[in-house]
Amino acid sequence: SARVAASAATSAALQQALDEKVAETEALRTALGCRSAEVATLSAQLSALRARATHAESAAAELQGELQGVQQAGEAAAREEAAAAAWAAAAKAWAEEAVSAVAETATAAEAAGSRAGAVSLLGAVVEERDPRG
Repeated sequence: SARVAASAATSAALQQALDEKVAETEALRTALGCRSAEVATLSAQLSALRARATHAESAAAELQGELQGVQQAGEAAAREEAAAAAWAAAAKAWAEEAVSAVAETATAAEAAGSRAGAVSLLGAVVEERDPRG
């Protein structure tokens, strides 16, 4: 009878310990489920961040291409401006030479006394010195 009582007490203690372990296991399963949900949420957030990073890289590459286009257009404009300045300088020099030639021609024509000769000579000088060819 003492043995049975001890056996019953042991059995009750073991049952209580088992019940506690079952409760702990259930608590761990619940915590694991919560962790799994957190991992799924974090995984989704990571995927979204990767997609945004890919989009940002594409946008950066596109902007880089546009920047290169703008730089090339700026360089072309600078070359065109330099060519226009060179042409303007040549035209100014031609105009100065033409004015000088007209003055020389007029003086020569007046000295020769021939208006018709001055006009003919002036036309020849202008044609000869025209920078447009």
